[in-house]
Formats: sequence, C-alpha cells, structure tokens
Amino acid sequence: MRLLPLAITKVDDHEACVGAVTEAGEWIRPEPVTTAQVTASDPPFRYWRRTEVPLGPSPEPGARPEDRAVRGTPVLDPASYVPPEERPALLERLCAPDAEAAVGGARRTLGLIRAEVLDVTVRRATGGRAFLRCRFRDGAGAEYDWIVPEIAFGARVWPHVHDGRLDPEYRAGLLASLRGADTFLTLGLTKPNDRFPNRFGGCHPLVVGVHSAVPDRAAGRVGTPA
Repeated sequence: MRLLPLAITKVDDHEACVGAVTEAGEWIRPEPVTTAQVTASDPPFRYWRRTEVPLGPSPEPGARPEDRAVRGTPVLDPASYVPPEERPALLERLCAPDAEAAVGGARRTLGLIRAEVLDVTVRRATGGRAFLRCRFRDGAGAEYDWIVPEIAFGARVWPHVHDGRLDPEYRAGLLASLRGADTFLTLGLTKPNDRFPNRFGGCHPLVVGVHSAVPDRAAGRVGTPA
C-alpha cells in the first residue's frame, strides 16, 4: 500500500508512530514503527513523499480503526514528492469540519482539521516530564489544549525552550506565522485507557502533525520539511 505520512511522532527512544493516508484518502496507522526508522538520516517515512508498505490486519486486541500490521520493509518512493503548491489543496480535501469529526473515538482515531492556533506552551506533567502543548480552535469554535509529540515540530521548538519556558520572542514569531497561514493539524487518539474519561472514548487526544502553508520567517520554517 502507498502511504503519504501526515503525522510522525516519537513515543519514546524505541517506539514511534506514523499516521498516513492512502491514495484514496483512507487513514492508516502502520505498526510497529521504530524511533530509529523515523529519525534516521534517510528515513523510510517522510512528509510529502509516499512510502510503499506491506500491510495486514492488526492482530492487537482493541486495535483502532486505522491500525495495520507492517508485514515487510517500508520503502520510500522518492519520485512521489508532493510539491508545495499542491499541498494546500490536498490538505483541504482531507479536512474534517472539527476535532470531534476528525477523531471520533471508536469510529475514527486519526484525522485532519484546519485550525486557529491560539498558543504554544511548555508544561510539565506528573512525573516531571515536559511536553509541548498547542491550544487551538477548530471549525466548530471549540477550543482544545493538547500535547504535540510530533518530531518535526519539536525539532524546531525545543531548542528555544530554556528553564522550562519557551523563549518569548521566538514564541511570538511562531504564533504570528501559524496565524498568518492556513494551518492544518493532524489529530490522533491513543488507545483507550481508564485515565482519560472524556468525549473521545477514554483515549488521550494529541496533535500529531502541524502543517502550515507558508514559511515562518521569524522563527524558521514551521510545519513539514520538503
């Protein structure tokens, strides 16, 4: 199956997660994906390039609708590059109207929305681990504040975090760029557990991809690399 990744995240030093769409627009989450695969110098999964992945049904109990088992080696197709001028229309076609439509629990756990980014912050969770968070408004006017584990976004933002605080000048430029462009967020749900009773079926909702239509001149490019 040919997949176009729109979410590439790091779970820990060993496990990563990729959310992608098929050429027919179906959302797929190939598993397992290792952190080494997405952080390599020549990774098999890259934004705006399609990857050939042999897939089968997920054998995991409680598998999410998009989960698929990887049955062979993923191979990047370098000839399938999606040029910048084609990306906004592609993202628009994939958009759900709001967050609840994009990630509807048992029905759907991966999706894309157009969003108004209200803030980007750093917060510590129980156990002392720090997370990037994005506060955003969806197409229905609902506001959310979710963790952003995306690798590309973190690579740009974490160098500007000092003493647990995002540099104010960088933060201002980052927000200006995200608000001055058509910004799309890929949303994803973890597998359900008993710690998060919420409207998303007890799953932990995350921002797993940040895609901006224009470069961020103040803070470096935001969104996905070419």
